[in-house]
Amino acid sequence: MRLSAPLDRLGRRLLQAWEERAIALKAASFAAIGVVNTLVDFGTFLMARELFRSPYFISALGRAAEFCDCSTAEKLALIPANVVAWSVAVSGSYILNTFVTFAVESGRRLSLKAFASFAVSGSTSRSRTSSYSGRANRGRRGRPNKQDRRGTCATTRT
Repeated sequence: MRLSAPLDRLGRRLLQAWEERAIALKAASFAAIGVVNTLVDFGTFLMARELFRSPYFISALGRAAEFCDCSTAEKLALIPANVVAWSVAVSGSYILNTFVTFAVESGRRLSLKAFASFAVSGSTSRSRTSSYSGRANRGRRGRPNKQDRRGTCATTRT
């Protein structure tokens, strides 16, 4: 029963932290920072989308769209806008969580190594979410839905 003693100690520490409201405060702080960063992400995305739809970027993205024959310049502008918005939001989230939520654990010190691991964990969860939503946009037999003339998806009939 070697695991029994460490598990008991962990259980007592968690119970004590819960009774002292440390866990509840951390959860509330983490949630509030998440809400703020969601708003920052969305706002940054909207501004970056407009930037990447400017004539300079649209001409470059138009050439890329013609080269790959995969989309329109306006739709391709969403990719760099999303990358910029995610980068700003993940940086803000790391800084706020380091100085507020996990101030004791981090010593309120920013670290490139900790930021890199934080960013990688955020990017893998975001890519998983994107792949799930991509699957939701597929018709029967896993084929992408066809788009009608207005650019909205119509179910593929096979």
